[in-house]
Amino acid sequence: MQLVKTDAVITSTVVPFKQKSVRGKLWAVLPWALFGVACGLLLAGLIVYYADAVDHEMASELILAKMLSEGKGFILTNQWAYSSEIRFLNTQLIFAPLFWIFKSWAVVRIVGTVILHVIFLLAFYFFLASIQQKRLFPWLAIFLMLPLGIDWVRYVNFGTYYIPHFAIALTVWGLTFYALRTSSSKCRNWLVVAAAVLSLGAGVGGYRMVVVLSIPLFLTAVIYWLLNLTTEHHAMAVKFLAIGAITGGVAVVGLLINVLLHNWFIFNAFDNLRWCNFNWDGLVAVFMMVLTAFGYREGAIF
Repeated sequence: MQLVKTDAVITSTVVPFKQKSVRGKLWAVLPWALFGVACGLLLAGLIVYYADAVDHEMASELILAKMLSEGKGFILTNQWAYSSEIRFLNTQLIFAPLFWIFKSWAVVRIVGTVILHVIFLLAFYFFLASIQQKRLFPWLAIFLMLPLGIDWVRYVNFGTYYIPHFAIALTVWGLTFYALRTSSSKCRNWLVVAAAVLSLGAGVGGYRMVVVLSIPLFLTAVIYWLLNLTTEHHAMAVKFLAIGAITGGVAVVGLLINVLLHNWFIFNAFDNLRWCNFNWDGLVAVFMMVLTAFGYREGAIF
């Protein structure tokens, strides 16, 4: 091989991919690091403040789970007077099996609370993935783990009462969006079936999930359909409306099952709900409840 001398300027080879700068790498790691710190703080708080945080409501949930673990029922039991709604797809499904493994009630409570938070985070990630926003997960999940306010700590972080409801709602919405995005009719059918099964179970639990999940989902589908009657998104709007109708319909069926269960199980059926006249005081009260959920307290000293 003969080497030929040339005066041409030799340029560097083009790199097929662009390496991230140190700043870019730090920015990619930062949200996950903060998320890890938030999870660590929550776990530490659960362990350190467990004895001070336990109240009669948290204890009653464990007693119910203990009864189920001893064979006094399967998912439901007629040997228990449920506070407010009946527990179907709820925390007892996590706490009861843990009593087969651990003898300590404190360990069951802490481990069960951690498992419920993992389920919460998985459902949240699934929802973000369904709307193609997975990159936001670590930033937003930080706020799910931190004590935003006294009510959030009591009902979510420590009490875990609302976590099953959050997880079901996020999963149903995620299944809905995945069903709308997929091009496979077979896959779409299975996704809708999964959403319908969860909606049915949510309806069996009572009015709560029908009001906060099924009805808003259906109304959103109706509005989207009305806004896209003459657009290129009309076909997707029809699919959305069908999914909303199916999940809402089976949720109502679950609610009817809930009404029938009232004959065998003791719980508040909320069958005496009535509309009330609109008044500004009620609207202000709801607004203040929202602020309270984010940590506001009247008369609190900073």
